[in-house]
Amino acid sequence: MKLNWKSILKYTLSFVFALALFVYLYKDINMTDMLEKVAQTNLFWLFASLATAIISHLSRGWRWGIALKPLGYKLSAFRGFLAVMVGYLANLILPRMGEVSRCAIIKK
Repeated sequence: MKLNWKSILKYTLSFVFALALFVYLYKDINMTDMLEKVAQTNLFWLFASLATAIISHLSRGWRWGIALKPLGYKLSAFRGFLAVMVGYLANLILPRMGEVSRCAIIKK
């Protein structure tokens, strides 16, 4: 990937926007209280949930590869996983956009 001024500016602006949004959303939150509550969490359930979610998304990407194989597309499970995750991200922006973005990622 070549880094030119346009891509550097794009990623910098995206990062600054995300940081400003984070600061705006959490400006009224007491961070010490929040960190104390996070420290009290049971990490077993956090990691169990994370593992279940990753396995679920990996299997969905694998199923996409199986479904596209008769059409002549060879899709690895990891590439399918990435397409599924981009689809979820697109759905956060605009509902049902994930289907379109997933197809665009797979075609690329």
